[in-house]
Amino acid sequence: MSKPLRLVIENVRRIERAELAIEAGSRTILVGRNNSGKTTLLDMIARALWSLPANHENDNFRSFNTSWYRRADKTFARPKVTVTLPESFLQTAVCASPEAELVFELWGDVVASRVRTDALLDVKLMSTNCDVVSHAGTQRLVSMEGGPEPEISRSQALTVSNWLVDEANWQPLDPAREPQNRQGINARSLYEMNTPFSRALAERARRVLYIPAGRQPSFGAANALTPLSHTNMSNVTSLLLFLQATARTAFDGLSTCLGLLFPEVQRLKMAGVSGLLAPEIEFTDGRTDHVGNMGYGFQNAIHILTILTMCPRDAILIVDEPEKGLNQTCQRDLAALMETLRPDVTLLVATQSEAFCRGFSSSSAVVLVEASAGTSITTRLEIVASPDDLRSLARAMGVDPLYLGGGGRLIYVEGTSDQLIMEKWIQLMFPHATGFQVVALGGCGKISEEFVKPFLIAFRDRVFLFLDSDRPSGDQTYSPEVTRLVRWLSDNNIENRYVLRRREIENYVGVDSIAEVAGVHPNILRGTPGHEDWHDIKSVFAAKVRPYDERRISVGAFERLDSEQRRRLFGEETEEILAAFRTFLHSDG
Repeated sequence: MSKPLRLVIENVRRIERAELAIEAGSRTILVGRNNSGKTTLLDMIARALWSLPANHENDNFRSFNTSWYRRADKTFARPKVTVTLPESFLQTAVCASPEAELVFELWGDVVASRVRTDALLDVKLMSTNCDVVSHAGTQRLVSMEGGPEPEISRSQALTVSNWLVDEANWQPLDPAREPQNRQGINARSLYEMNTPFSRALAERARRVLYIPAGRQPSFGAANALTPLSHTNMSNVTSLLLFLQATARTAFDGLSTCLGLLFPEVQRLKMAGVSGLLAPEIEFTDGRTDHVGNMGYGFQNAIHILTILTMCPRDAILIVDEPEKGLNQTCQRDLAALMETLRPDVTLLVATQSEAFCRGFSSSSAVVLVEASAGTSITTRLEIVASPDDLRSLARAMGVDPLYLGGGGRLIYVEGTSDQLIMEKWIQLMFPHATGFQVVALGGCGKISEEFVKPFLIAFRDRVFLFLDSDRPSGDQTYSPEVTRLVRWLSDNNIENRYVLRRREIENYVGVDSIAEVAGVHPNILRGTPGHEDWHDIKSVFAAKVRPYDERRISVGAFERLDSEQRRRLFGEETEEILAAFRTFLHSDG
């Protein structure tokens, strides 16, 4: 397994020291209250990766100014970022060993131990040290004469290996050979020189994209086809035109994602406006509307999903407050779409939304950012293994079980389609029942499961879990994840639960009704005779037809059933399920 990208950020605003390790293709969530330092961390991560010594074609990145220096009493502490970049992130044969790493120390351009108030500091970070580590030990690739001193300046000479700067001599590092010929070169040349090394770093920087909180996506009419870059990320119309012209399948996939996120959306299309083109939404009820007329949450979601779709392979996408303008259900679903749309893209997000976090899988790294007197502290939370960490996260994100504390009841089901179907089924079977809500858990093995566990324990008499079995075969009653959750429920004396005997609700709704709603022949979706109880209808649909829209297809298929079929949805299990709900809904709790 390759090493992670590691960053150590020191003396930036309130942050005295923060450490982050980011795995390739991972999802890292920064959570915390307002003014805790989440945005500062995102800015510094983007700034540091953009500021590596490389020949950038466009250096119009974020500036670095005095407001970023951490004040300590009457002096200012100089910002510093240490970036340890593994070869797997650099995507080039810089080192001989797959375990090799590049270590950069990035400082403010004015590198004095005390910053004068009249100093001109509106500049980017500066590289002062770079090591290459191979399996044979540490070999100096770029080194300061005499070591990095506190008072080093931009013009001080560095020594650089010939093979690094000479195109003809470029080759992977041979750990048994110390390059013989060296030449003096100043630090600025590392930015300006067109070498294999600088080009590799520039390519890495171009694959780091940052969507800040103050974004204002533009959906005006245009005719330019623009590829994605750091400088045109808000020109969504031009990006969509480029996507439609060069990657129609990806454009159609983006349209499908919008339909999954907003059930009223039929598709995204480009429509003519005064000789130009602009994005329009075609709705399921037949009307159309320009995206520029939609609400901010809708525009924000399209903006993020467009950039994610167009990200270069193995990119790092940094997003501040991705949930802006969306309700809680859409926040959760947006996170799930971001995770599944481009699994190769490394996601780093800052959020205050518990609902958004629940959309990510439990493999995500959660980092809590907390402000204290004069400083901000970052802590990696182990929310699966540590109840204390989970409670810390709940407090930081404002998770408040007021509804349960006030006497209400919650019925947890696994997904959004299950939620909508079970709401309708319970209302049909218990028309006079009140004081309960059906809530989507998000699925077993997801981060949302860990979020609710403290509430399940604290309010075990007021919660009911209605779970799919997810059984993969006739030999297994439950999937491994469901087995683990059921064992945990038993260990914690949480008895209000029911696990379906078939794989999931779709196996009860039936292939015929699902196929009718989806407009496909039912034989495409049928399983082997005798295997219907554990046949994975949704996976077969996704493999043979298109992505499976649970809210449209599963819920629509349930609604196609006649009244008696809906009442007897669960067949021979119906009476047992009714008895369980009757006891739960009418008990004192």
